[in-house]
Amino acid sequence: MPVCSKTLRSTRVNYTADSCPCSLGGCTSLWPCTASRLCFKHDLPSAAVAASHRAAALGSATASSDLGGDGDGGGRGSHGVTYLFFLSFNRSLVRNAFASNPWKARAREVNRVLWFMHTARAVGTLLPVHAVVAGDRDAASEAKLEAAGVRLLSGPMVPSPAWASKWHRLSFNKIAALSFTQFRKVVVLDNDVGLLRSMDHMLLHAPAPAAVFHTTIGPLAKRTPCAVTTGLLVLRPSQRAFARALSTLAAMNYSRETYDGGDEEFWLRYFADGAAAGEPLYELPWRYHTHRLLPLPPEEWYRVRMLHLIGSLAGRGFCIPRNATRAAEMYPTWTTRTEKWGL
Repeated sequence: MPVCSKTLRSTRVNYTADSCPCSLGGCTSLWPCTASRLCFKHDLPSAAVAASHRAAALGSATASSDLGGDGDGGGRGSHGVTYLFFLSFNRSLVRNAFASNPWKARAREVNRVLWFMHTARAVGTLLPVHAVVAGDRDAASEAKLEAAGVRLLSGPMVPSPAWASKWHRLSFNKIAALSFTQFRKVVVLDNDVGLLRSMDHMLLHAPAPAAVFHTTIGPLAKRTPCAVTTGLLVLRPSQRAFARALSTLAAMNYSRETYDGGDEEFWLRYFADGAAAGEPLYELPWRYHTHRLLPLPPEEWYRVRMLHLIGSLAGRGFCIPRNATRAAEMYPTWTTRTEKWGL
């Protein structure tokens, strides 16, 4: 059992893997938030999980759920739902560290998705995984992805706005997730995530739009104690939603960032407008999207399903037990040793 940091021991909030801090925990936010039914469940009942796995395996429309509500329940099986990654690439938009060799940036992102596929197989994920490829394409790396079971989609490049941070310019391509109307629901993931336990049932039963709210750190904490981290977004694609998203982005025609300079600045406006028009942004529990600085007691980490391995937080964890530590330790080996995959 790892030793907790002083920061965690002194926290006055009893956070758990089931925490929905914005809608139920009194953590204020600039973002709109409404508790989803998953916030009221101590994880899903085993029968619901088993039914979800059967639906995912069979592709049938016979799955049932005791969750209901939230705009999306069971009864429709796994048809039209997927995990969705983005590998949109433009060599002129890579971060400074890759300026001299932009192809290393693509290799790193491809290896990150391959790492996710490794963890997905390890935990028995049955739902499909798609990756959007756009911009500068590479047949060899795409073949590696397909061999690992990733299904590729050609997609549009969404131009970054004038106020976009150099660090986040490619993140705006995630807006294109709303354009893939062949799916009734997608879970858009950052490339640097891995699964500790299956969360197929969440994808089948979660409402849309939905996200996990985290307690913030650094300068952002003074503005909004809780905020969405867009490493996981549950979205319902439609042409209407995509058109509204592009219109919203075009209307954000200022010259300097006002939030984070990345896609989260866009999604904050988009979801706020949606909530004002009667479309809630639902909150999901922490167990579906954690990072290494979340103040969870050690025993709660064993209930976590997805770990977001944000590079800037490396080596600064609280009480992460062996199941999560092992994933964090193995992750760099897969994502930085590009020769492993011949990229």
